[in-house]
Amino acid sequence: MANDAGIDRSSMGRIEQKKENPTIDLPDRIAVPLGIHLSELLAEPAKDAMPQAGRKPARPCPNRR
Repeated sequence: MANDAGIDRSSMGRIEQKKENPTIDLPDRIAVPLGIHLSELLAEPAKDAMPQAGRKPARPCPNRR
């Protein structure tokens, strides 16, 4: 997706991780390859919306106490 939006992959990753703020033009460039309107990308999810898939929670190490 980063390539389709013309954004460096590492920069896109930092934006996704909230480590970097996108410039004003990037949200529109991200919405186009997703096939959605910019307002949909920026809309706040509903309170009862399911969380997006992500990393699995860390499992406790059996050797640690």
